[in-house]
Amino acid sequence: EKAFAAGETVGVEKMESSMMKITDVINRIRENPAKASLMLAESQRRFFGFFHPAIQTFEKLLSPPPLSEAEIPSAVKRHYVGPSGNHVLYVYPEEDIWHWEAMKRFLSDMRKIDPNVTGSPVSVYESAARMQKGFYLILALTTLVILVILWLDFRSSLLTAIAMAPLGVGIAWLLFWMGLLDIPFNLGNFFGLPVIAGLGIDSGVHLIHRYREKGEIGDMLKTVSPAIILSTVTTLLGFGSLSFVRHRGLASFGQLMSLGSLTTLVAALVIVPLLLKVFYEKR
Repeated sequence: EKAFAAGETVGVEKMESSMMKITDVINRIRENPAKASLMLAESQRRFFGFFHPAIQTFEKLLSPPPLSEAEIPSAVKRHYVGPSGNHVLYVYPEEDIWHWEAMKRFLSDMRKIDPNVTGSPVSVYESAARMQKGFYLILALTTLVILVILWLDFRSSLLTAIAMAPLGVGIAWLLFWMGLLDIPFNLGNFFGLPVIAGLGIDSGVHLIHRYREKGEIGDMLKTVSPAIILSTVTTLLGFGSLSFVRHRGLASFGQLMSLGSLTTLVAALVIVPLLLKVFYEKR
């Protein structure tokens, strides 16, 4: 009645068909109870005869006998037994080796037992160590190239130093906030440092160019600050969106780039006017 009231005509038809079949079965049982009893007994016998052996087999599988080495398939065996007959030993870390120090401690402990230990953590650690050295080298080379380009642009060692100051201060602040927010360097984010070195220098360069045009710090901040703030905010939003992804490496990269963009911007707006006022205008 509820299905009919709700307009479920297809459901009503199916229920009426089922009810008719049930009614027909009940009438047949009432017409010949003895025959119906025999048919039900035969049905139960067949049902039990089919499932009872299957249940016994399942019970045996719940308590299997010990597996011998000869019974192990060769495709599986070669992952655990070498051609010389030596068995492999898998050791799993207690700590989360996504963190660099935890991985370093784990490998140090393993190498005390076997200096030739191998596996995914070893590959990841050694690859990361070499990549880290490479990116630190790239950061140093990038900084050197930036210094040369700035000197060619300004033709002044003092202005070059003032333009570079926000980058140095911004990275120092970045490292401070990473420690405060517990954001470690890892495989997913440390290659962001050369990117920050390139992005972080822009604001200081634009500020100094405007200052050289007008010679006024107030005009420099009034005209250039809105543009560099907007530019940095768009960059921050682009990289900051990665902070919310589920991949931990990309998330940490987004956090690093967001903090780096913000700290270098604040450093440029604070440090550049201060250094120009203290050192450049008094020459």
